[in-house]
Amino acid sequence: MENQQFSFDGPGVRNWQNYLYAQHPIVIEEERIYIETDLLGWLPERFQLTAAQLQYAADLGSAAQDYFASQVAGAIALRIPILLEREPPEEGGGNSKTGSVTQRFTPMSSDTASYSRLLIIQFNYS
Repeated sequence: MENQQFSFDGPGVRNWQNYLYAQHPIVIEEERIYIETDLLGWLPERFQLTAAQLQYAADLGSAAQDYFASQVAGAIALRIPILLEREPPEEGGGNSKTGSVTQRFTPMSSDTASYSRLLIIQFNYS
């Protein structure tokens, strides 16, 4: 995929997904593999990040990076919408960095086999 960049916020992540899913399946698979194998290389290539945001991702550590990468790659493989929620750092606070990934399953009807699925990525300071 060409070096198209998006804002690193909820609308930017939606725009990236819409752009990605409009591509050929081979391009989508290449993006998925790139995320899974080099999250820290992929992030600044796809999103407009400040140095502090990129450092935040690095500070999460390799275990968290691998987990985030596998969850995003899995969401792409299944075409699950991704929601990014992040808060700005607080002035004068400790600003410990935390991140989490959750999935929300919502029944679409009374048929329990039909549901919508959403991957929620959160970055917080505490």
